[in-house]
Amino acid sequence: MRYKKFIIKGYRGISDETIIDLSKSSLIPIIGKNESGKTTCLEAITSFDIANDDENDGNHLKNASNLYSTLEPPILISAEISIDDFSTIEAIFKSFLQEAKDSFKENTFTDLDLLDSDINGKDFHNKIYVISYRLLKKHLENNNELLIERDLRKLQYSIPILKDEISSSEENDLAQELISELPFILYFDDFRDRMPERLFITADNKSPLYSNWIKYIDELLKKTKKEYSVYDLSSKSDSIRRSILTETEKFLNKVLIEEWSKYQFEKKESIKIKIEYGIIGDDSYLQFKIVEKIYIEDEWEDRYFDLSDRSKGFYWYFNFMIKLHFNPSKRDNNDKDTIYLLDEPGSYFIHICFK
Repeated sequence: MRYKKFIIKGYRGISDETIIDLSKSSLIPIIGKNESGKTTCLEAITSFDIANDDENDGNHLKNASNLYSTLEPPILISAEISIDDFSTIEAIFKSFLQEAKDSFKENTFTDLDLLDSDINGKDFHNKIYVISYRLLKKHLENNNELLIERDLRKLQYSIPILKDEISSSEENDLAQELISELPFILYFDDFRDRMPERLFITADNKSPLYSNWIKYIDELLKKTKKEYSVYDLSSKSDSIRRSILTETEKFLNKVLIEEWSKYQFEKKESIKIKIEYGIIGDDSYLQFKIVEKIYIEDEWEDRYFDLSDRSKGFYWYFNFMIKLHFNPSKRDNNDKDTIYLLDEPGSYFIHICFK
């Protein structure tokens, strides 16, 4: 399954139905003057996937109301999905349908034919999945496209071809099952979501010290070694903690250098990231520093910089790579069909690559 197009209506400054068609090209530039709605389009697409609801403090959902209407029209983000192989749907339904078969037989003493059995008036477990399976099967026999809508006022999904056949809550649950099998949507914003200079180690998103970046760094540690977790660092001895962070630094720098060489055509091994651990009162934190080797008076010396001290291009590149490689919500490890939404500050980096 993959996304074919997105339809935006009522989101912020977008009053008329706006279609972003992904089927025409794998690279789609959105060009316009300042304040013309380029970022709005990207954030609207981001809003479709529930997995992104907590990204950027959820600002793409909090500020979704139409700016030019005194009324409260629906805010709908819809996605047209291409389904080339019905076996994908069968895989999603598999466990639900097996439970339905078992329950049907237990209550009727007959086997359930998923497509032909008369189920009217019969009560059995997961009946709505059998109904939905039949409707989807019939719809996709002649059309490999399926529309799913998300109402951002209710934060609820709907599937138009199932309307009036199952309840709205059942539609929402089923849509989430389908979306969980779709490629992930990654949004790289215009520097509003910067990694803080001090990244406090807390999973409590109600804490004033919490940053959404901590989940990426936890994933970085897990990718370094599956047993590692950022939340365990404070309980480790100083020597063990240093060893874990050194190993994590090595892994991160390997990723950054390899990726940088793809674009710069040379490896920038003179620049590396160092991860430092600190404590303020009862609160522990991490700091990411840039260490650059500089040749001074016939010797190589290390010089330390904050991430914000570097160029916008490098800063954007660092943010991009962390979110690209260490996103815990990412569904497709091979990046196949993943949607990357790049806001314009990425042009600093893109300009470096292609000039």
